[in-house]
Amino acid sequence: MTANLKPWRFEIAWANPYTNPPDGEPRVLMSVTRVQVGGNPVPDEITQRYAQVGYGTGWCITCGVDSDFVEKKRLERALSPEQKARIRRRNLERRAAKHAPLFADQIVAEALEQSPGYYEGGTFVADNLRKDR
Repeated sequence: MTANLKPWRFEIAWANPYTNPPDGEPRVLMSVTRVQVGGNPVPDEITQRYAQVGYGTGWCITCGVDSDFVEKKRLERALSPEQKARIRRRNLERRAAKHAPLFADQIVAEALEQSPGYYEGGTFVADNLRKDR
């Protein structure tokens, strides 16, 4: 069984959204990202700094999945335009054959004619959506 590793971001942040931190401090004092199975254990740097700041002074330790790290990883494995085109055409052909097997070739030809850029691996543009849906 493989471990479900995720990038966890641990922060010391100002806990009250209605007030500002004292002495012009930033809202996030410290942030550390670790790739691990869960949000436990908290990194030593965070616990040591939190002990220096003082317990009960308005600061808290927050923990959550680091969305910036996840987005970077997603972009690293983004598909090339050729791969997108192959997948989109395959899905189109599969949907057409499933819903209207007798007219599948005609449906595929019409879709390719209406949105050639999309089925060549281009980006999706919302203006191409039909208004009557």
